[in-house]
Amino acid sequence: MKDIVLHTADEAGEHPGPDYRFGWGLMNTRRAAELIRNDATNGWKSFIKEVYLFNGDRIEFPVAVSSNQTLKVTIVWTDIAGEPQVEGVVDDPTPQLVHDLDLRIISPNGATNLPWVLTPDLTNQTAAARATAAAKGDDSRNNIEQVMITNTVAGTYQIKVTHKGTLAGGNGFRCC
Repeated sequence: MKDIVLHTADEAGEHPGPDYRFGWGLMNTRRAAELIRNDATNGWKSFIKEVYLFNGDRIEFPVAVSSNQTLKVTIVWTDIAGEPQVEGVVDDPTPQLVHDLDLRIISPNGATNLPWVLTPDLTNQTAAARATAAAKGDDSRNNIEQVMITNTVAGTYQIKVTHKGTLAGGNGFRCC
């Protein structure tokens, strides 16, 4: 449900993508319900996927897109507990993500589109630092990644989900 809520949220704030003030935006319950209904109605289950990712594997699937559309893909996974923070250390900047999954969308022209990334500025902690727009890059801090492409060109886009390191358990990891 987290994936659906964040994927269908209305943009809030000055910049596209997540930010420190509004997170992923404002929940749009109607849009979330429509996404679930459309996924179930067409019989193909083409909008919502729940898949397993195994060590060393990748998930890939094509998506045909028309011109001048917005293509948005969001993945969310439940991460296992990382190392506890050191007692007395506040706002430790050390990443705690155990399973670092990566979402990429390859455009018809071969360009790789990266997810939104918020870079915490735990040193300055100023309002200006917290108002900084999200950038596109490799996110190794969060268990949600979203790639959004506006003004698409017609063609087939390749969705790819991979991982860094080893996935705990070895029997597969459910995501997306």
